[in-house]
Amino acid sequence: MASEVLEQLRGMYRQMKEQNEAHPQSDQELAASLPVQRIQNDEIIRQSMPIPEGITVGEQTVAGQWGEFYRVADGKKDGLILYVHGGGWENGSVVSRRFCTMTLAQMTKTDCFSVEYTQWPEGRFDQGLAECMSVYSAFLGMGYESQSITLAGESAGGSMVLSMALKLKEEGKPLPGHVVAYSPVTDLEDHFPSRQTLDALDPMISANVGRTMLRHYCDGQGAHDPIRCACYGNFDGFPPTFIGVGSDEVLLDDSVDLAEKLKAAGVRHELRIYDGLYHTFMLVPAPESFECLKQTAAFIAV
Repeated sequence: MASEVLEQLRGMYRQMKEQNEAHPQSDQELAASLPVQRIQNDEIIRQSMPIPEGITVGEQTVAGQWGEFYRVADGKKDGLILYVHGGGWENGSVVSRRFCTMTLAQMTKTDCFSVEYTQWPEGRFDQGLAECMSVYSAFLGMGYESQSITLAGESAGGSMVLSMALKLKEEGKPLPGHVVAYSPVTDLEDHFPSRQTLDALDPMISANVGRTMLRHYCDGQGAHDPIRCACYGNFDGFPPTFIGVGSDEVLLDDSVDLAEKLKAAGVRHELRIYDGLYHTFMLVPAPESFECLKQTAAFIAV
């Protein structure tokens, strides 16, 4: 059983999911409501999330993209975590991921830049990917070695960092030293069985999550594109990858399939399945979240 804080949130999330499924918004209604939702979510985090000791938060624009830089006192000066937030490519934000990003920076003793990118309905996948790629290239231009950079993200952000690394590999550009993908969406057509079999257990997202992302952010295009859908990707020569996922997630099979592909390609990787936990639990201060981030830090350190 999950810790008390995660169990309490499970009930709240499940109620919200049931309400949303019983009274779904049209795409037009959702698009109109998203900017307000993002602002409200950010304000909650700003008021409730303390800054950990030894972490300094600063705003910065890199390659035209705004983000927050979490600098670690006495941390490594030659390393960087480039974090890409999730949120279905539509309702996430830098600020709302502060616990995960700041704690990961603290545990790895590595500065972290959490980047904001254009989401739906304001933009589409190609734009968001290009923005994130430009930020990565800009850090290389600042003197960071590619092998000292970790690309990390959760949910749709986990999908995006996989897309970034696959695109870099395809173009023959320097690859990051590590990739961290928490609960990535690797199939945008919802083919994996866990979409259905675990839908009742996952209080956060629904079985049609992939098709929604495909319809909105990808304009219904590229369902078999290996850059957009990592389940079709070629992982030969891929960077060492840490995968974290809950056992109760509709996205469980995405992570298992990804780990199998990495194994077949001979890529160093670690798949952690957290028993009884749901989608993106690592965004919330809880014992299980600290354990997940601690294990991530240990993987990156090798």
